[in-house]
Amino acid sequence: MTPWRARFPDGSLVLVDTRDGVEHLLAEADPSDGERFEGPARWAPDGRAVIVWRVKGPQAHPVHIVEWSPPDQVQPRLMTFDYLKPGDRIRQRWPVLVKVDGDAPGIVDTDVEALMPNPWSVSREAWSDDGARFTCVYNERGHRIVRVISI
Repeated sequence: MTPWRARFPDGSLVLVDTRDGVEHLLAEADPSDGERFEGPARWAPDGRAVIVWRVKGPQAHPVHIVEWSPPDQVQPRLMTFDYLKPGDRIRQRWPVLVKVDGDAPGIVDTDVEALMPNPWSVSREAWSDDGARFTCVYNERGHRIVRVISI
């Protein structure tokens, strides 16, 4: 059992040492780009590493509809909702490896975004039994490339 706990206040990545309550801010969210960190945190079996997710949200693409004869009022009603079209930026996520060996946890630069440049989905996440590697299946947007990625 690891003495660490992952938190995501306002989309930032914080690891808390549960032994003394000290919080380590590892990365901050970037609201201007819609980038944030989130769970679920996937802990290695030995508790020395964790995978969290860096997420970019979808772009805003508002669509407007006029309901010209709503049943509850005489005036038309304007309704607006987001509706993504082909080519719009979708919600995407990438695994982030965090090592928690020793006293100070840190993000490991795995350059995983170069192997997963435009994910449609990342699935089948699993740690090896010995905690030496994390594996997932990357399906590229457009479904032309599918890779098994091992970190």
